[in-house]
Amino acid sequence: MKKASVTLTAILMILTAIFAACSLTGCEKEGVFGKDDTMTLVIGTEEPAEYEIKLDGLSVECNLVDVLGAAKEQFGIEYVIADGMLSEVGKLKPDSTKGEYIYLFTTVEADFDVSEYVLKKTYKETALTSSGVGASDMTILAGCTVYIGTIVYG
Repeated sequence: MKKASVTLTAILMILTAIFAACSLTGCEKEGVFGKDDTMTLVIGTEEPAEYEIKLDGLSVECNLVDVLGAAKEQFGIEYVIADGMLSEVGKLKPDSTKGEYIYLFTTVEADFDVSEYVLKKTYKETALTSSGVGASDMTILAGCTVYIGTIVYG
C-alpha cells in the first residue's frame, strides 16, 4: 500500500510540474494559440493603420476571416464578405465599378502567390508577398503580418 501511495504522489508531482510549466510558458491548450501569441494586421493603402491582434485562444488552424473576427472584438474593425470575397475592411471600401478590389499581402510563405502576377511590397521593413489564396484560406502564424490594401484592375 505504501509503495502505491509513493508512486501516486510521484505521478501527481510530475503532473503538477508539467501544468505549472505550461502556465508559465503560455502553452495553454494543444491546437490553440497561447496568451502571448500575436500577429500584425495592416489595413489601408494610402495611410495604413496597424493593429497587433491577440491570437490567444484562436485555433492554430484559423484563417484571416477568424482573425478579422478577433480584430472586430479587439478594435471594432468592421468587415464585409460578399459572395465569398472580402469586399470591405475598416475604412477600405473599394468601388468595383471603378475596378477597385481588396488585395492581400502576407509574410506566410505557404500562402505566397506563385503565379506570374505575384506582387511584392515592403511595409516598415517587412517584406510582403501577394497572397495566392483568399481570406478564408489564409494561414495565420504567430508573428506573421497580413496587409490588406486595394488594387485597381483595368
